[in-house]
Amino acid sequence: MSKRPADLPSQPRPAKLQNTGPLVDLGEHFLPDAHTLHSMNREISAELNKVYPNGFKQRDLVEVYDIVQARSGDLLQPFESVSRDFLFSEGWNLHNSFREAYRTGDFKRIMLISQLRQPASLLRNLPAAPRHSQVSVPREAWATPFIGKSHDVLLLNLQRMYKHSLQASVDTSKHLSHTSIIQSSGSGKSRMVDEVSKLMFAIPFNIRKPEDSKVGAWPLPDDAIRELLVRLGTASDEARMTCGFLSFFQGVFGEIAHTVEREFKQPCRSREEFASSWHAYLSSGNHRSELYRRVVRRTDGLLAESHKLAIQQIAPNTREALRALVSLVYRLSSCSISGESPANCLQVLIYFDEAHDLVASPALQGVTKSPLDVLVQALDEFERCGAFTLLMSTQLHTPYVAPSSPFTNSARYVPRVGTMHAPITETPFDCFGSSKLIPSRLKVGDVGKVALMACFGRPMWRAMLSPYSDHVLAEYTDTDGPTIVSLDFTLWSAREETLLAFARSKLLCCDKLTGPMTDYPRAARTAVIDARIMLSYGAHPSAQQYQMDLVASHVRTVYSIPRDRECIYSGYSSEPVLAEAAARQLALWRELEPQNPDNTRPLIEPAVAILQRLLQQDLLARGETGEIGKTVGRLLLLLARDNAARSSSNPKQTTHYSRPISVEAFITALFPTDIAERILESVPDNQVPGEDTKTFREVFKDAVLNFTHYAKWEDDSVLSEDGALGCFIRHLAGICGDRKAIVDAFLPILMDRQAPLSPDVMSGIFIQFKLRGKAGIRSAYAIDEEAIGFFGGDGKTLQPYITLIMELGGTNPLPLLERTPTDYHSPTAVLERAQIARQGGSTSSPIAPVSPSQAVIPDAQVRGHRLAVHPRYSMYVYGCSPSVYKVIGKQERGIYKRIIRSGDLLGEHPRQDAQSLAALRNQKPFFDHASLNWLKKEALKVDKPQSADDTEAGMFCGSEIAGEGDE
Repeated sequence: MSKRPADLPSQPRPAKLQNTGPLVDLGEHFLPDAHTLHSMNREISAELNKVYPNGFKQRDLVEVYDIVQARSGDLLQPFESVSRDFLFSEGWNLHNSFREAYRTGDFKRIMLISQLRQPASLLRNLPAAPRHSQVSVPREAWATPFIGKSHDVLLLNLQRMYKHSLQASVDTSKHLSHTSIIQSSGSGKSRMVDEVSKLMFAIPFNIRKPEDSKVGAWPLPDDAIRELLVRLGTASDEARMTCGFLSFFQGVFGEIAHTVEREFKQPCRSREEFASSWHAYLSSGNHRSELYRRVVRRTDGLLAESHKLAIQQIAPNTREALRALVSLVYRLSSCSISGESPANCLQVLIYFDEAHDLVASPALQGVTKSPLDVLVQALDEFERCGAFTLLMSTQLHTPYVAPSSPFTNSARYVPRVGTMHAPITETPFDCFGSSKLIPSRLKVGDVGKVALMACFGRPMWRAMLSPYSDHVLAEYTDTDGPTIVSLDFTLWSAREETLLAFARSKLLCCDKLTGPMTDYPRAARTAVIDARIMLSYGAHPSAQQYQMDLVASHVRTVYSIPRDRECIYSGYSSEPVLAEAAARQLALWRELEPQNPDNTRPLIEPAVAILQRLLQQDLLARGETGEIGKTVGRLLLLLARDNAARSSSNPKQTTHYSRPISVEAFITALFPTDIAERILESVPDNQVPGEDTKTFREVFKDAVLNFTHYAKWEDDSVLSEDGALGCFIRHLAGICGDRKAIVDAFLPILMDRQAPLSPDVMSGIFIQFKLRGKAGIRSAYAIDEEAIGFFGGDGKTLQPYITLIMELGGTNPLPLLERTPTDYHSPTAVLERAQIARQGGSTSSPIAPVSPSQAVIPDAQVRGHRLAVHPRYSMYVYGCSPSVYKVIGKQERGIYKRIIRSGDLLGEHPRQDAQSLAALRNQKPFFDHASLNWLKKEALKVDKPQSADDTEAGMFCGSEIAGEGDE
């Protein structure tokens, strides 16, 4: 049963496309054509006059809206999907708008309120400046100068692959005449290869399904070629299918050679000039479509004769046609003056865009291979002929997979690994070109601009916001170009919101954005959290296949596929647009989940439910690596950041999660009120109390924090002022990939929200995640900036920083002496403390035992001297429960416990009573102190077996940590 606003929780729900201007905020190009609009108005008016002949009142607005929505095609959202925040704030104006539409019989102004529109209906009418057709944005993006050098890298790799095929022996040169580009949607594969075709003679085929081109995809598909290939793929047996594809290629080579001879009478000055001229010929008018219609006719003629011939007779004819074309290209490119054989270097590039659309389940008796399998097999006939074929796809197809790989189907044609080229995965990313951002031109409000965010990541984002992103780059980079003054800025906001809705649809692989989480498949749900917290997957086959599914359908980036195909390397790269889209989708799911009794939060946070499900299905890395604990830690921080963003936003506007938040708001969202207040009133733990020390609240009152997702750093450069600046602009938190690093994660802080961005005003939160059975020594994990070298400069300006130790797996803190630093009773430590005592200082008093879910505030330590150090505001939190983390609900405590203990033998044992655990430990799956219970020794102290419920939680901050007696 669908929910009406009265049944929904009271917390404001994120709107899809909400602005602060008047109700009507879309241009009329978002309306259907005049005839359709007239029909809609007539049907709506007739029904309203029938139901409400004397007019309607505000209480009737829900029913009135339902009548209008049902007769507006798919333009308007169902009433239950409209933002309640918008309805509450604009209800009276909305009522008046409906009454005026009812009076005039014209409802187009209702249809031009973006908050009421279906996001998919806006995608179909993506506005541009000036007004253009549906496909104008991607088409115009192709007309703009290509940014970067990725096409040069691709061409170099193709030439190397061809050279390798020439050097291979005859026995091993099979399967070396082709390779594939595997990458997710929007990565710029097609445009990159198109740029290569301006440098090398190319035969392009786009075999995208026609229905996938209706939403503005570009370039348009070659329908005639696709229909022919699909028809050839329905041959009665594999031999006939092979003959069909060989005849197709023979027709292609013959017809293109005929066309080239007719259109190009004189040789060009270089290979690049000829390739560019051929590219221009295919791109102008209907030359390409007419050429391929002639190819189909020629192929049909060859097919009429091929039934009389065997493969052994057709293959030589096809190779001869290719050699003739290669020789022609070689001569017209002015390469013949070198005297080399045409086949000694790559002359012709053949490529199939959207090649995965040729994969179909074999339906005929005795046919075990898909059409793409057989086509790839046919390409082996073209080795050493001067041509190379490129298959472009979002999916890793089985012919390119090794027999031992998780993707292999034993019934499929699988060549030997040693004779295949590794798939190409390098595609454009971060489309700045030669321009470089100048941080001093940016302020806090600038980093959240979607037009700037769109320049980070895959080319699709910037292309969809052109020319607005160009305008932003001209303002914030060292480019010589002027800012664009002729833009229609009234559409800017709508374009940005449309882009974010489109990014959500890409993540979900679905146009429907407003459904509850359970409406979407597992992979879509995974993508929404993976794009933000960076999940780590297992190494087993099913996890590898799952990642490839995310690449194929949910815009995960594949980084590398080794030649042996035993694994893939992939992940969600740092893309602020994608992170913002994921945050909004997660917020929507959160609103649609059942709420807790006080209607302040969902009973179960969707991200936690997704994470738990992935662990139950054994898809994530777990065990001794500690990765589960780090994943939980990252999630807790991100949930707090989201909650702080919502609480800091104008309730009349959509929450923009990429807008920086205050450090104080983050602390308040992460911890319960009492703990947050203690932190805000704490003082540095590495300075003498009373000596010009300032509280956390005073020092960070003007500081802001900015991250919407995580990204991995392989070195320690993130732990620097420059690294913090880069993270802040890019909305990312750093994951320290160096295993020797004393910091697991880093959150960037700008100390002065009014200042221009600069390394000099950067600081951060340095975080360690711990996942152990017992809470450790607080001082043993102290993070010292001096050991990191974060702050530069002359050291005279002391910048504050924050450290946070998250002991997520802590249970039963150690006894007092064991909580003391390990060198507490060493001779050196005794002498040092004695010397401090003689100088007037004193060691700290013992710390009282910690009781469950309770924080203890010990006396601050008194030090005998003070060094000029950057003030450190420290927090040490142990446990993973609502008592220490505000973002954990009471109903979620058990879920977090199971997540943290997943992969742990004792934690996952189905019987958690002390007797069963003791019996399990007695089987000696591992050895610990308790395993010595078979020794008769009076002084032996055997640990009590712990159950999963013996969890305690607590928090120490500031001088409370220094009070342990550590130096």
